[in-house]
Amino acid sequence: MTQHSPTPWDYMETESKRHLVYSVPHQENEEFDLAEVASGIIDEANAEFIIRAVNNHAALVEALDNVTATLETMLAWANYKAPMTPDDKKQRTAIAEEARALIQSIKEGK
Repeated sequence: MTQHSPTPWDYMETESKRHLVYSVPHQENEEFDLAEVASGIIDEANAEFIIRAVNNHAALVEALDNVTATLETMLAWANYKAPMTPDDKKQRTAIAEEARALIQSIKEGK
């Protein structure tokens, strides 16, 4: 998978009221526009949403990974203290498995 442009990203409004999304740590005289979002209030909100999503992506994936690891530890401890029935264990571990699958999908860029 090709690596995306480095973060953080930001956007600016052009004279024609279009919104250009760009990578902040670009080199001087380097093409840095990553995307162009049309003009208008909704389009400005879309540009802001793109920036929030991109700039927080790595932290959100890390947080999900940490929460999932904690959940898995807690489930193992709970099962040790009071063994779960197979149905209970299946239901409780399904959440952690879904989170692990989501993390893997995100990391693979799917």
